[in-house]
Amino acid sequence: GKGFVEFDTTDAVGAALQLNGTELAGKKIEVAMKKAAAPVAQQTTPTDDEVKTVVPQTTVFIKGLFPNTPEGVLRTFFAKAGTIVDCRIMGKKRCALVQFDNLEASRKALELNGQQLMGQSLKVQYDRGSNSIRRMIPSDVREKQKNEA
Repeated sequence: GKGFVEFDTTDAVGAALQLNGTELAGKKIEVAMKKAAAPVAQQTTPTDDEVKTVVPQTTVFIKGLFPNTPEGVLRTFFAKAGTIVDCRIMGKKRCALVQFDNLEASRKALELNGQQLMGQSLKVQYDRGSNSIRRMIPSDVREKQKNEA
């Protein structure tokens, strides 16, 4: 079997890695570091170039959702940024658009970039499309269409 352990210090990680190849309960164990994703701290603050090219909007684009993330879970997670006006999930693409009632709320939502939701690290950015949330079919309408088909 496999197991994953999270350590508080780099010294503890080093000590654990030294156990690689040793025997435990009569079996050789393998200890290795998990391949880490790109550091999220670098992604949370837009660069000067991004600020120049991306116009702040009340709608944010979210990538990296867990497959079939419930809309209620997404709304609850992003409600800490501000009042949500609309929320649309594109389940198969594992992404969503969340529209807030003001720019300050959408800016706060950007600070959630890299946070974990249902075990997935989210990428949050301003929506670059023009009124894209209005072009998407709301989840309740999509469900109704699906049931009628």
